[in-house]
Amino acid sequence: MTDITKKWTGKTWDWGQTLDQLCIYFGDRIQPEDLE
Repeated sequence: MTDITKKWTGKTWDWGQTLDQLCIYFGDRIQPEDLE
């Protein structure tokens, strides 16, 4: 089995951009309180 934690030790994700894209694609599923 592969140790997946090694894959998550790289650069920090740009969560602002990620949340923006999630709101675009799944805006009907994401509530404002989910983003706090």
